[in-house]
Amino acid sequence: MENVEEKSTVENMEEKSPVENMEEKSTVENMEEKSTVENMEEKLSIEEKSPMENVEEKSPMKEKPSMENVEEKSSAKETKRLREEIRRFSFDNCALGNQGYNRVLLQLFGCTGHGKSSFINSCKYVLEDREYVMHAEANAGHSSVTMERRAYPLTDTITIVDNRPCTMDNAKMGEVYAQLGNFVPLNENVRRQSTSVEMVRRLENAEPNYTDFIVPVYVQSVRECVRIAEWEQAEFKTIFKNCRDLTGVFPIIVLTNKTSGNYFKIEEKFRCLGAEVVFALENYTQEDQMKTRKRHTGILQFLQHVLEDVSFWMEQERNPEKERADRKMFLLKFIRDRERAGKKDEMEKLQKEKARRNN
Repeated sequence: MENVEEKSTVENMEEKSPVENMEEKSTVENMEEKSTVENMEEKLSIEEKSPMENVEEKSPMKEKPSMENVEEKSSAKETKRLREEIRRFSFDNCALGNQGYNRVLLQLFGCTGHGKSSFINSCKYVLEDREYVMHAEANAGHSSVTMERRAYPLTDTITIVDNRPCTMDNAKMGEVYAQLGNFVPLNENVRRQSTSVEMVRRLENAEPNYTDFIVPVYVQSVRECVRIAEWEQAEFKTIFKNCRDLTGVFPIIVLTNKTSGNYFKIEEKFRCLGAEVVFALENYTQEDQMKTRKRHTGILQFLQHVLEDVSFWMEQERNPEKERADRKMFLLKFIRDRERAGKKDEMEKLQKEKARRNN
């Protein structure tokens, strides 16, 4: 019976006209085409979505750390690295060993009110990584004939010295050169030597010190450096050259209060005067001790540069005793030349006065 029905069904299909068969075939093909188009549209829809959207659909996106957080972490690591590198410095690790040195002496010099004391406090604040403390205070009695030359240890091998304020007059720089040459005792009240005889006597009686590697650092406030006259530029050049000849190291220039003026222009002036290295910094003070990345990094980079220079100089064979003897000879010559120049100026004044009276 079933066979008969199947046969009947086939016969019925065969009995359909060719047109009907064509219509059924067309309907099937349309369905297949529709299915293909729909699949293509779905595929295109998926491809048009960004990779990030597809990921979001598949799994929840983890929150990325902000750029500020990344920078803060990177900055903290860099500050820590610099601080540890400075603290670990030792002459024993230099290319030729310590050669008799055991301390880097940062010799600060400059005029009164230019930020030497604040710079010392800032260096200690950054290196010690503690609360701000007023270790060095500006000397209110800078006009006094007595001044204490104070030393402040930064690490076991680095000491920073606040020397007597100076005036940028080469004829009056003998006292400053004696301090930079390390012929004036540290942490003692020292009377200013006004005559050549007194200065020579001090040099002869100075206690020998062969273990300090001297690095001169000139401190200048941007706020106080509005304009440098031509005669001052000539004095600067002479003083910086004498510092190099005395210590073997060209002074590093530190510009303080950099945000109080156009420090770019001042930095350019000092480079034109022969300065090889200039650092522009903003000191921490009792009134403004909030830690900032830029201020911390600036001070640490200054100290790092000093130690890199010291390591470079220590690659050469050195003789601390001979270097001290050379500094002494330089100062004796400077005193002698200054005395001769003073006598010459006095003679010229007398001659001018005599010529005036005769006229």
